[in-house]
Amino acid sequence: MDIPRRTIPGPDEEEAVMRAHRTLKTIAVGAAAMVILAGCGDSGADDDEDFTLDIAITTDLQAFNPLSVTNATDIQVMNTMYLPLMRLKEGGGLEPGLMSSCTYEDGNQRVEWTIDDGYQWSDGEPVTADDVVFTMQTGIASDMYGLWQGNVESVEALDESTVSANLLTPATTACEDSSQVLVVPQHVWGDVVEEQGADQMGTFTLSEKDALWVGNGPYVLAEERKGDRYTFERNEHWPTEHGEVKASSVVYRFFPDANTAQVALTSGEVAAIAPAVSESARRTLEGSGGVELKTVAPGTSYAKLTVNTDRVPEQELRSLLLSFVDPEQVVKSVLLDTGEPLVTPLVSGGLTPDVDEREFSTAEAERIVAETGADAREFRVLCDSGVANFVKILDLMTEKAAEVGITLVNDCQERNSARSASKEGNFDLFINPLGAGYLSPLTFTTISWDPRQADLGVFYGGHYEDPVIQQAADEARASGTSEAGEKAAKTIVERVYEQGYARGIYSPEMAFAVSSDYSGWETANFESFSITNAWSLANVTRAD
Repeated sequence: MDIPRRTIPGPDEEEAVMRAHRTLKTIAVGAAAMVILAGCGDSGADDDEDFTLDIAITTDLQAFNPLSVTNATDIQVMNTMYLPLMRLKEGGGLEPGLMSSCTYEDGNQRVEWTIDDGYQWSDGEPVTADDVVFTMQTGIASDMYGLWQGNVESVEALDESTVSANLLTPATTACEDSSQVLVVPQHVWGDVVEEQGADQMGTFTLSEKDALWVGNGPYVLAEERKGDRYTFERNEHWPTEHGEVKASSVVYRFFPDANTAQVALTSGEVAAIAPAVSESARRTLEGSGGVELKTVAPGTSYAKLTVNTDRVPEQELRSLLLSFVDPEQVVKSVLLDTGEPLVTPLVSGGLTPDVDEREFSTAEAERIVAETGADAREFRVLCDSGVANFVKILDLMTEKAAEVGITLVNDCQERNSARSASKEGNFDLFINPLGAGYLSPLTFTTISWDPRQADLGVFYGGHYEDPVIQQAADEARASGTSEAGEKAAKTIVERVYEQGYARGIYSPEMAFAVSSDYSGWETANFESFSITNAWSLANVTRAD
């Protein structure tokens, strides 16, 4: 479940020189590394324990804080070291992660988690219920767990392995909603939280604080070189029943653009690319020897177009602006037929209400333009400039808008700048990706439309002052059932499209590129938790 967090600024970018605090293994480079990475030589058990697993990332780490991972790359990398209470399983759905069970008590007013006693921290200490309570309480105090803050009255440890949360209103989604709670060790972080203040941990960073590099994942951070690489070494206390952990280390290597990452994969320099690859890259890599593509079906994430109602208050004009996106054209010419077109925003679980696309005749469009003076205005379109698909969509929109005299201005920016601009409302239209497929419908309505989450801004749901939307969300929260959540979610996205607040564009078929020299990768139905999740990495080995 994608529990939303505040947009947290990254660590001080002026600290260009990062200090090494541990004795590190020397990793061979050049031709010797190529031989290792290609898996040459004997592939017996002894050799399997010596190889390094290099993974390409195309966005550098920002927050470097497991309590406030809002950047997709941060989530991918932090998952290597810290485990969530629940995890996304291959093929969709959820299954236990750090916890072995989760139950609802007292008429769904209370939730109990039982922690798997097989997990240990990398310093040998057991993972206990106190660690989970400490993590949750810190996250709530820092205003980083929107859902918990909105509906959790209290959290406590009943014993060494049992955690209980009392809810303000009954809900049957708390178990799923805990999938992004990355648990940190109280015995290591306790003094830091006490000194800094739990409510200030949103701005905390692990950078250059190697005494805190204690995790419960299969690998633990050993060295950081910002803008270059992050080296994780094997956690000797990882329970073997969850994977043998064949590689001696995992190295996330930063490549400034997707093309260089792809070259590194095809040449054997890296074993995988962490983010899903683009459609054009997918076509190129399909013809490359030694590369395997693992796909995840549409319905788990999507792209949407949001209109800033403060800047565009006219409902008809908002709807006209949204009509400049042609989902069928986007899927065909941009996605190369590897996705599904959408009208409304995607409802969690892949649900799509039966809503017809609103079409405007030329005469109707010209009337709206004349009545609103839209031809005398410029509409700034924000997007992540690193996502080639979004830039292509904007180009198509610009051409169509020009046909009726409307000017769209490309204001696409680097990912984190775009996030900040969206939160501050510095845009007229915003093309952005969201993951909804792993959220329950009830969680979808709670996260996206709870007014207490207004600080998340339009990046998530828009938080429009709309009585129909608010009533639907309130009724879903009051009921606490999945059925009520599904009904409310459909009502909300239909209203969002009808009022011209936002629309869906497409749901992609994601593809992850890995070297065929390695096996054991697991995929999940959300990009940030896919092939680099802890259990996937714990099972990767050299292919026979």
